[in-house]
Amino acid sequence: MLVMEIKMEYLLLATNIATIFTAIAALLTVREMAKQRKLSVFPDFHFSDTVFTSKDVSTKDDPLHLELVNIGSKSAKNILLNWSFDIDKFISIINSLNNENVVDIQKIENSIFVEIKHNSIGASSIPNTHQVSINYFNPIDIQKVPTKVILPYTYLSLYNAFLYLKRMEFKKRKIINFSENPELKLRIEYYDLDDNKYENKFIIQPTLYLLGLEGRESTGSVKVSKVK
Repeated sequence: MLVMEIKMEYLLLATNIATIFTAIAALLTVREMAKQRKLSVFPDFHFSDTVFTSKDVSTKDDPLHLELVNIGSKSAKNILLNWSFDIDKFISIINSLNNENVVDIQKIENSIFVEIKHNSIGASSIPNTHQVSINYFNPIDIQKVPTKVILPYTYLSLYNAFLYLKRMEFKKRKIINFSENPELKLRIEYYDLDDNKYENKFIIQPTLYLLGLEGRESTGSVKVSKVK
């Protein structure tokens, strides 16, 4: 009789524990559903990975870009795109490849400009500014066509110099590492129509698959990761 009572107590305890876990799981599910439902009524920006084929990723005719869409169900306004990357690191990487002094890259002191001198194409001064504003952005079911977002011109110009020096390495039959270029960071700040403020963060990493030589096009992709 005592054994049966003990067994019943264990059975009741196990049943109670199972009930508690079931209740916790149900609560978490409800909370997740509520979170998803809440998120669905926000503006929410998204990029797809991009494949590119180009001789010059910074050309004014077709610079390397991403396509931006609002996958939320609400419109956004006063959108501000803030780009950033480690420019000193990028210049240092390029200088480490620049054994024959083909390019000369310098940040101009007390200026927003970066000067790039190239033996074959001359010199250019590029503004080191990384902010873009968009007044209004509808959800994707209204605004069917994605908005083209060009990568910062300073980054693209440095990336071109990087690729040029990599071509020189390849001609010397050296092993090439294309993953040295620093990643880009993007922070998008925006408001909904009720003036609630939101923020999305992204990491952008261009990667080359095929290096074009002798004026041929290079092929690569731009991978975009959303920071949670």
